[in-house]
Amino acid sequence: AYNRDVHRLANRLEHIFHGSPSGIDTGMASDNMPAAWRPRDADVPRRDPLELPECYLAIGALPRREDTARTVGAIGKRMRSHDSRTMAALEELGSISESFIDSCRPGQEYREGDFADVTGRLADRAQVRLADLGLSSRGLETVLEHGRAAGAAGGKLSGGGTGGAFWMVFAERSSRDRWIREANSDVELMAETELRDPMFGLDVASVYPLTAN
Repeated sequence: AYNRDVHRLANRLEHIFHGSPSGIDTGMASDNMPAAWRPRDADVPRRDPLELPECYLAIGALPRREDTARTVGAIGKRMRSHDSRTMAALEELGSISESFIDSCRPGQEYREGDFADVTGRLADRAQVRLADLGLSSRGLETVLEHGRAAGAAGGKLSGGGTGGAFWMVFAERSSRDRWIREANSDVELMAETELRDPMFGLDVASVYPLTAN
């Protein structure tokens, strides 16, 4: 169960190596249920529970090309100078996040595969904007395109970018599992992207009960 005291402590520790953490990553790491996180000035973000319909994720990681504090600091500098491209990208990312949150409100009903399609489209939109912010990499874009060609509904980076973690969403477990096997055995893909650690799959429905408490 989520523990706000643990979240606060984890967020204080993240300040040491991050510089200006949002508190969202540490909140998610302190939780075991789906939730939306709302920033608050004087405390860690507020947690709003959500419900996730069935979908199948493929998760992996690439070597990180830049230090997280440096990339976040660069975006902060552009924000303070009111750089129009940066502000437009951040505004759209906020809108995409709200659309995803709305798609996970309690009581939503989806036909099989529909939630993965919605999530994939939103993830792809977000990835374009994250790339605009300079947070993507050639290797990451190669892996994402490889996954889409194999049936993924979409995907994006996760975290500070320029490498690091990413995920892709599939409507079917069999398609997800087949792509993971193919990608992890594709010597050319592994060499081009430096995908050193094997990807693995996560069945969201089996991890998160459909009723969030």
